Amino acid sequence: VVAGGIVGSGDGTWLNVSANAEIIVGSHAAGGLAYSKNRSLINGSFQGSITALSNDDHRNCNVGGLFGYWNAADAGTISNSYSHGNITCNAVTTGYSTGGLIGSTRGPGTISGSYATGPVNGARNTGGLLGSNAGDVSISNSYATGDVNCVHERCGGLIGNNDGSLIGTSENPIYATGNVTASANARYVGGLVGVNGQSIDRVYSYLYSTGEV
Repeated sequence: VVAGGIVGSGDGTWLNVSANAEIIVGSHAAGGLAYSKNRSLINGSFQGSITALSNDDHRNCNVGGLFGYWNAADAGTISNSYSHGNITCNAVTTGYSTGGLIGSTRGPGTISGSYATGPVNGARNTGGLLGSNAGDVSISNSYATGDVNCVHERCGGLIGNNDGSLIGTSENPIYATGNVTASANARYVGGLVGVNGQSIDRVYSYLYSTGEV
C-alpha cells in the first residue's frame, strides 16, 4: 500500500500543486503530494502530518513531506517547493528513508529554492530535508529547520545519507538549524549530514548547521 495527499504515484511536470492533509498509512510508503513521483515539480507545497505505521521489519519505509520517493528521470527538478509537515516512519530498524521534503531520491536531477520546517522521525537514512540522496541529485539554495530524530543510523539535520553535490553561495547557503537526536546505539549522526559519499566529482560550498547534536 502506498499513499499520497494527491495521488499514490505521478509522472511528468507538476506546477503549483499543494496539499493540506493528515496522512496515516499502515504501510511503509507515503508522501504529502504523492508517494512516488517522476520528473519535475515547480511551486509545490505540503502542510500537515504523515505517519507510517509499518511494524514489518522486513519492509523499507520511504516517507517524505512532498514525496516518499522521487525519480528525477534524467535532469528533472524540484524548485520553489516546501513542506511544513510532521513526518514520522515507525519502522523499527529497516526503515529506509525518511525526509522532511523527500524520503529518497534518484538522479541525476536538481533541487533548488526548497525547504522543510517540520520535525522528522525515522529509523535510518533520516534527514530534515532528504532521508537519502543516493542518486546524484544536486541541491542549491535549500534548507531545513525541523528537529530530526532517528533510532538506527545515518541521521542528519539536512540529509541522512548523501551522494549529491551541495552547492550554496554566500547569499544563499545550504543549512540546517534543527536539533539532531539519536538512540544510544545509533551510528553516523551529524548536524548537517549523517553520511556523505566519496564521489570525487561532487561539489560542496557554503554549508552550515546550528542545531545541537
